[in-house]
Amino acid sequence: MKRKYVWLLLSCLMVLSMVLTSCAPAAPVAPAAPTTATPTTPTTATAPVAPTTPVPPAAEKPKYGGTLTIAISPDQRGFSPTASGVITSGLYTLHFTNDGVWSGDWAKGPAGTNDTDFLNWTWGFDLGTMMLAESYELAADNTLIYHIKKGIRYSLDPKSEASRLANGRELTAADVAYSLNAMYFDPDSFGQWEFIPEEKPLSIEATDKYTVKIRYQPGMTSSTVYSTSTYSYIFPPEVYGKYNKMRDWKHAVGTGGFILVDYLPGSSITMMRSPNGWWKTDPVGPGKGNQLPYVGSVKLLVISDRSTQMAALRTGKIDVLGAPVNIFLDDYQRLMRDRPDLQYVKWPPRASTVVALRVDKPELPLSSFWLRPAILTASR
Repeated sequence: MKRKYVWLLLSCLMVLSMVLTSCAPAAPVAPAAPTTATPTTPTTATAPVAPTTPVPPAAEKPKYGGTLTIAISPDQRGFSPTASGVITSGLYTLHFTNDGVWSGDWAKGPAGTNDTDFLNWTWGFDLGTMMLAESYELAADNTLIYHIKKGIRYSLDPKSEASRLANGRELTAADVAYSLNAMYFDPDSFGQWEFIPEEKPLSIEATDKYTVKIRYQPGMTSSTVYSTSTYSYIFPPEVYGKYNKMRDWKHAVGTGGFILVDYLPGSSITMMRSPNGWWKTDPVGPGKGNQLPYVGSVKLLVISDRSTQMAALRTGKIDVLGAPVNIFLDDYQRLMRDRPDLQYVKWPPRASTVVALRVDKPELPLSSFWLRPAILTASR
């Protein structure tokens, strides 16, 4: 504002000086001396300047902290990886508190090479990465061997009695074998009805501190190998045995990036970043190498009413309206009209029936896709 007044004052002075000059008597003008014209040197033409290509702004580096709020429906149906009677994909918190042996590779998704969007679970081992295992190999006798990473520790919550029992100890192959056996053979596990007898492994054992050996039945399918790898949420056996198979949310213990700190049935679930950090780092982008997770806390809000879900998303009360919540066409159209800044992902419908083909013989069509030797090497 001060600068504006200064320029206004200067302008007035300039106009005043011009007016005063025009009112003064004219001074006699001396005759101008004749000038001799001098030839001018022609200017050299300069090459046109090439237009510069605009440089895109550098991607912003991720920041730590904040709360991610996600709407879920229905309520969490249990907290045990095996004793809840439902498949693990319906146990929302397991994806935050416990790790599996293998998972999709973030660096190959939309944040990285975009080889897959990971929707509809239509991706194979070549788009995956090791989680708790650092490598795996397939023996000739239908045996899958996992080599477990060293130095991975359970999250330690000093306020949790169950967590103090594990005391942040290192994960071992015995934990992986115990957890997988519980998934397939515990009478309370979803594995009792999810997997037909022919798909269950013959044996799962730890052969040393960091090696797990899984022996399958002849004619094993891609579905069997996939389930053993991805539907596996590993937990400490001592906690599972002492605290009623970890059915209570207060007894949830895992190696994931978050710990459960509060649960209000039918209302909300709160998770905090693990106090002793997570072993996994950002694999891609401007934050590559940073320890994960970035977000400080995650809150799951149980919202069953569709109109309430839409209102919460439209007004910013939630950050994500996650699966299995479906958005119908009329909901989408209204949201895009009212909040065109919302980001969304198109989720293709899944078939209710899955056909799994055999992959145990090299000459079979899918063997080269799921279990080719180039994939069965050390991988992170």
